Amino acid sequence: MKKKNPNPYFENILWVLFVIIIGFLSEGYCIIVGRDVGIGELIKNIFSYIKILRLLFFEIINLVFLAIIYVSNRKGFKLLDFIYNKRYLIVFGVLILCVVFQISGSSIGCWEKVLGYSIDKGVLAGVSRTIRSDEWAVFTPMALGQVSNCFEYQNDNLRGGYPTDMFIVYGEPVKDISMIFRIPQLGYLLFGAGAGLSFYWCFRWLALLMASFEFLMLITNKNRGLSFIGSIVILLSPTIQWWFSTNALIEMIVSAEIGLVLFDKYLKEKRFKLKTIYMIVIFICIGTFVLTFYPAWMVPVCYIFLPFLIWILIENRKNIKITKSDIIAFTFILMVFSCLLGRIFIKSWSTIITTLNTAYPGKRVILEKGSPVIYTGFIINSLFTIITSFDNPCDMAVMMDFWPIGLVLLVIYLFKEKKKDILILLSLISIVILNTYYLFSFPQLLAKITLLSFSWYRKSLSNIWIIKYIYII
Repeated sequence: MKKKNPNPYFENILWVLFVIIIGFLSEGYCIIVGRDVGIGELIKNIFSYIKILRLLFFEIINLVFLAIIYVSNRKGFKLLDFIYNKRYLIVFGVLILCVVFQISGSSIGCWEKVLGYSIDKGVLAGVSRTIRSDEWAVFTPMALGQVSNCFEYQNDNLRGGYPTDMFIVYGEPVKDISMIFRIPQLGYLLFGAGAGLSFYWCFRWLALLMASFEFLMLITNKNRGLSFIGSIVILLSPTIQWWFSTNALIEMIVSAEIGLVLFDKYLKEKRFKLKTIYMIVIFICIGTFVLTFYPAWMVPVCYIFLPFLIWILIENRKNIKITKSDIIAFTFILMVFSCLLGRIFIKSWSTIITTLNTAYPGKRVILEKGSPVIYTGFIINSLFTIITSFDNPCDMAVMMDFWPIGLVLLVIYLFKEKKKDILILLSLISIVILNTYYLFSFPQLLAKITLLSFSWYRKSLSNIWIIKYIYII
C-alpha cells in the first residue's frame, strides 16, 4: 500500500490552531489564579473575567514565536542551539524589559484595603493576596522605606524611632559594601523604588531558572531538554512560588546551585585566571547563603546539596591539583571574605544576639512529627486547589514528584546496577534522614546532633519535595 505524503499546509494549520489554543489556555490560567469568587460563580460569569487585550497579547506572542520557528526551519537555522548559546544574553534582555515596565509579583495592592481607596492598578495576572502579609506588609514597605532613608544601615523611622538593623535579618537594601551578598536588592540603589522592586522580583526569578538549569545540566550529563524541563518544574513548583518573596529561600537555593556548578568547573579548570574568578564567585555564594540568617531553611537546604558536594569531589578526585598560586589566591580571597563577614557581624552583633535569644527563630525546638496526609499532598495540591482552598496554604506548598514512584525506581536501579551510583546512595541517605525527621520526629539530642533542631518538620517537608524531585532527574 502506497504511503500518503504528509500535507505541509494541513500541518501548518494544526500548528497555528495549537498556538491559538495555548493562548486561550494562558488566559484561562490567568483567570483562575486571579479569581476572587468560587469556581461555580466563575464558570457562570466566565466572559466577564476574560480580558481581550491580555488574550490578544498571548496570541500575538505565541504566533510570533511560531513564525520565528517556521522561518528558522525553512532557512536551516538551528533556533534551539542559538537560544542555548545566547541564553544569558536573552535572559539579560528579558530582565531589562521587566524592569523597564516595572513588572513584579508583589501583593502591594492589598494596601488599598488598609488605606481605603483603590491603588491595585496595572495587574497583568493574579490578584494581591492578603495572606502574603510577610511580603506586602513587612518586607516590601521596609525596602521602599529604605529609599527615603537614603539606604542607611540603621533605620530610625521604624519601631517608634528606635534604630533598626536593616541588613542582617530583614535583608533590605543598604548603601554598604555588604550588598555584594545581596545582589537582588541592588536594584533599589541603582534604579529607585518602582524599578528596584521589579529588579528584586525578576532577577531572583530568572536567577533561579538559570541556576537550576545549569545545576541540572551538571547532574544530567548536559541533557538540555531534561534540564530545561526540570528547571521550569522547580521554578513553578508550589514550594518555590509560595515562599518566593520571604525567608530568602530563593537566595539559598540559587547560591548553592551556582556554588556547586562553579566548584565543579574549578576542579576541572587549569587556567589560573578562571580558577580565581570561580573561587571569588563561590565565596560570594557562601556569604549569600550564610547571611540569609534563617536556620529553619538553611539546615534542610544543606541536606539537599551536601550529597552533590561530596559527589563532585569524588567525581573530580583525579583532577584535584593544588598549586602554590592556588594557595595564595585562596588565602587572599579567604582573608578578604573573612574581613567582609567580620565587618557585617560586628555592625550587626547586637541584632544577631537578640535574634538568637528569641523564641523564634532563635531557641525554638519543635520535636513534633508531621502529617502523613500532607506528606502525600501532591495529589491534593495538583487536582483540588484550583476548585477549593485550605486554611493554611503553607502546608500544601510541596514539590510535584509523584511520590513514591521515583523512590521505588531509585531503589530498583540500585539493586539492578552492578556499579553503585554514589550520588544516588548519598541522596537516599539525605532522603531517609529528612523523611524520618518529618514522619517520626527525633529525640532532642539526635535533633541537635543532626542540626535539625534549628528547623522543624514543616520546613523539612518542603525540602523533602525538592530533594526527591532533583534525585528523580
